[in-house]
Order: sequence, then structure tokens, then C-alpha cells
Amino acid sequence: MTNRLEREPHFESFSLGISASSEPSPFHPERNEDSFAYDKAHGFAMVLDGMGGRIDGDKASQVACRSFEAVLQNRMERMSAESDLQRAIAWASFETAQTFGGTTLSAVKFIQENGITYSFIAHVGDSRVYVLRDQVLVQITDDDSYTPKSITKKISHASRRRNLRPAEYAFFERRHQITQWVGQDRDLNPHIYDMTALEGDRFILTTDGVHDNLTDGEIRSIAIKTNEAYALVAAAKRRSLGRSFRAKPDDITAIVIEVKTA
Repeated sequence: MTNRLEREPHFESFSLGISASSEPSPFHPERNEDSFAYDKAHGFAMVLDGMGGRIDGDKASQVACRSFEAVLQNRMERMSAESDLQRAIAWASFETAQTFGGTTLSAVKFIQENGITYSFIAHVGDSRVYVLRDQVLVQITDDDSYTPKSITKKISHASRRRNLRPAEYAFFERRHQITQWVGQDRDLNPHIYDMTALEGDRFILTTDGVHDNLTDGEIRSIAIKTNEAYALVAAAKRRSLGRSFRAKPDDITAIVIEVKTA
């Protein structure tokens, strides 16, 4: 995170404004392999992307979503949140494995203690969580990818193929390959991030149908103008059907969470 994300927290209660949108791929319009869930009252949201290269990607994301949602609906304490989320992902992975499928998972859980709002972000795979604060967009999660982080960052900002060197473009072509997922048949190493949430923050959750089609600069521009997730999904869908080198028809899902004072 950059220093510009380090404003001092205010001691006050909060509320959440949440917008979500999802579109299936034109290759299978009758089936969306992405899943999502959110609950303002319980302070959480998540996106999941079922792996199309495995059996029943749509069922895998749905099973993991239901399993993880059941945990997020419970009250969590800040000191135990990380271990609670780790266990919840492990159980969701076990249940998902019974479908013989796999899925990504990126989720945010908000906890308020002593007048401060904390966000805990659970992550496996290459869906993403961004935070927009003071018009600065920061990717909080790291992709579970074979692509080096420095090249991932360059790919995320590339609007034209000529922006990438041949070796970087080779990684771009393989950006869908991930190193771990919920439902895999080996030990899972989920990532848990935590940060203080401030009034006006926008948490943006995306499956790769959004951030593969749109650059981070485009995501930032849209998120500054509106807190409607549909705007991100619509822009990504337009790009996916065009002739841009980034164009990738896919399931497309976004959630935008705005932190407000109650």
C-alpha cells in the first residue's frame, strides 16, 4: 500500500453501501461460473470465479460461496478474525473438492471495535480486491499466479500490446493460470490481509472478467465517477466483445462497497 492510504481513522460508527453486478460469458449465457454474495447487516461481500477448465465450475463457486457465507454471517472479533477466516476457507475448500471443481475466492469482512472499522480480506486465486481512497486505486490482493508481481502490475496497466515486451506478453497470454484455488486436492495457503477502513473508501471486488478486460487505470476512472458495480461490468463486457488485445469474453462480476458513517 502507498502512504496515501494511511489517513488517521475516525472514531465513529459506520454503514456500508454495496452494489453488485454479474454477467455470464457469451460462450455459455445459460450458465454463470462466477458467484457472489454480500450482506450489509453482517458487513461482508465476496466474489468467486469457478474454474472453467475443471468440472462444474459453476457448482464449485456456488458451493464455496454458500460455505464461506455461512461463516461470514457470524460475529467475528478482530483478534481471532484471521484464524476464523483461515478455517472457513479450509472448510469451504473441503466442501468444494467434493464437486471435483475449483474456484477462486476474494472476500471482505468488516469488523468494528472501539469505534474503528477494520477490514479483513480473505483471498485465494486471481480474483481481486482493490481499495479506492482519495482517488488513489491500490490492488490489495496479490494474484496466485505464475506471473511475477512486477510483470502483473505492468500487464494491469497495459492498454496496448506494444506496452509489453515479448517476454511480458508471454505471461499475459498465460495470465489465467493460477497456482492455487479453493477445492484443490493439496494443502491450501490462503492469504489474509487487514487494514483500517475509512469513511469514503471504496472496496472493489472483481473476477478476472473485469480486470483482464479493463486496465487498472480504467477501473480507477470508473470507480471515481460512480459506486455502481454495473458500470464496471458493462465496460468490461464492451471491451470483451471488441478487438482490443485485452478483449477476453468471460463471466464478469464486480462488487463495490462504499464505507459511510452511520
